[in-house]
Amino acid sequence: MTIDAQYVYEGLLRHGFFPEIKAHRDDIPPAINSKGFTADVANKLVAKGPNQRRRDGYDQIEFRTTRFNNVLRLMHIPHPYPFACLCECIRDNWQRLSHICNNQHSQIKPGRHDDDRVLVISGYDVGRVVVMDKERFPQDIAQHLLMSCGARYMAEADVSSCFPSLYSHAIPWALVGHDVAKSNRTRSVWFNQLDHCQRYLKRNETQGVPIGPATSSIMNEIILFRVDEALAKKKYRFLRFIDDYKCYCKTRERAEQFIRDLEKELCNYLQQLNAKKVSIAELPIPFKSTWISELLMRLPNDKDEVSARKVSDFLEYALVLQKSCPDGSVLKYAARSLVGKVNELNIQVFVEYLIQVAFHYPVVLPLICEALSKYVVPVKTEMLRVLRELLRRHLEFRRSDAVCWSIYLMFLLRQKIGKKLAKEIVNSGDCMAMAMMLSTNKFKNLVIKFVENLAGKHPYELDKYWILIYELTRQGDLKSTDLEGYFNSTRLNVLKDEGVAFVETASLRGLDREPVGFVEKAK
Repeated sequence: MTIDAQYVYEGLLRHGFFPEIKAHRDDIPPAINSKGFTADVANKLVAKGPNQRRRDGYDQIEFRTTRFNNVLRLMHIPHPYPFACLCECIRDNWQRLSHICNNQHSQIKPGRHDDDRVLVISGYDVGRVVVMDKERFPQDIAQHLLMSCGARYMAEADVSSCFPSLYSHAIPWALVGHDVAKSNRTRSVWFNQLDHCQRYLKRNETQGVPIGPATSSIMNEIILFRVDEALAKKKYRFLRFIDDYKCYCKTRERAEQFIRDLEKELCNYLQQLNAKKVSIAELPIPFKSTWISELLMRLPNDKDEVSARKVSDFLEYALVLQKSCPDGSVLKYAARSLVGKVNELNIQVFVEYLIQVAFHYPVVLPLICEALSKYVVPVKTEMLRVLRELLRRHLEFRRSDAVCWSIYLMFLLRQKIGKKLAKEIVNSGDCMAMAMMLSTNKFKNLVIKFVENLAGKHPYELDKYWILIYELTRQGDLKSTDLEGYFNSTRLNVLKDEGVAFVETASLRGLDREPVGFVEKAK
């Protein structure tokens, strides 16, 4: 169903700036958000003012997230000014872009959601399989059965490095065709404005769009809409989940032809298939991975009083299963299945077991924090050492998300990071980890010193730490005239005047209730 331009504009700004496309929002702790980045604020930000536009655009904050197999994925958080410019361009041309909402082959496309987001991945990645939420499961299994009916083979393929390889000039190609786009390269033309705004938030580079902002998903949908359209004309029965294609065919030859046609259509937009992820399987095949079915059979019944022993046994089984199924996010799926069953009787074993697991599988950290935001957990003295070692381990492996969640976890348990570890966080240069420290109101002086040492560096270098410069300037903690010049010239002063906060300490203090995180002396 098509949504209106203003809804898209507001949704992208307030809920699509930081990595928030997953249904459970587990990429970044809730203390860091863009809820105050409203349409009215963005209108003032992009309005003509005394700032000088940079010819070569802006750089971005790096944010490394950890997948279920502990492989790092590099995400980016753009500077607010070029991001607002791109969102405004999308809004102004939404009537020309809204066709992507009606792509029956795409499973993740812009739409209206209860939390006002524009794009939401309704399930979560557990390897090659995306497990859907309960409310979507019946319709998804029905769709799978309908598509596979009468078919003997299923072809699978996905786009190689989809977002990092996306060519910005291909956006106009997909919107108006190659001939029209190449014959009219004037920036004032609407489709070239979209291309320009996309490049402007990434150092004016044509190669790649940042992983994280919801705007990148819209650009991806614009291009792959044309690929899907061409495949549909050839009467293929297929679905696409972001960049992952599944096609149901009556013969193996037809499945092989789909792979060739898909590759050909992608080449028209300078993209290609990931050769390692091309496969053709003979039907029928299970809708879910075997390990998912095994876990669900072991999951405690909703009607039962879930004891600490049952929680421990279930997580123990998941750990064994994870070892035998390394290609799936077994432990995260198990923790997500249990978190709704956590209560006063089993919360301690749930938290303590998963903290040990988090040393090796940091994807479970958001689930621990979700449970701790609701229930009281006494903390043994020796656990403080464990928590610090957990944080230090993820810092060593440069896992930005795991470090942020570890800091948040220690805050929820009312445990101090310690000055030595705080210095290690600052010395790592991880911008979002330092932003997370600011949210706890601890060791701000160390972050201030780090940021003040950035004075005099190239604007791109400052862009990589814009959120620290903004938050510290907003709070009146920076004195450098050089950084003040950057603050004003990139129009961050407009956000300050509007009272926007990207790092919220007040929301965290709202969780500060006794006796959460009190220390129980070891016997």
